[in-house]
Amino acid sequence: MTFGTGALFIVLSALILEQKNFYRAGKQFEALGNASYTLYLSHLIIIQLFYLFGLRGFFSSEGVVLPLVGLFVMIALSVIFSLLYYQKIEKPVYQKAIRYKRAL
Repeated sequence: MTFGTGALFIVLSALILEQKNFYRAGKQFEALGNASYTLYLSHLIIIQLFYLFGLRGFFSSEGVVLPLVGLFVMIALSVIFSLLYYQKIEKPVYQKAIRYKRAL
């Protein structure tokens, strides 16, 4: 409920800003939208690998800055992996499936 509500308001805000011509989504956000399902499926694996390799302990501290850096590193790794996976694996497989279907 917490994350879903936040995500709802982020998307709603982007849609309102785009409708009012204050903001126009670019190719980067389109690519992220295309890879969003891959991101959804892979982010927990990335987080587990982050913990497995001991990065959680490295980024844990009494302060606020280092844990925030760790959070941004996890987010960046998840997004980068998802974009690469989508471009190199998911998109080509999808295109081949479309060509195969048309050939039938």
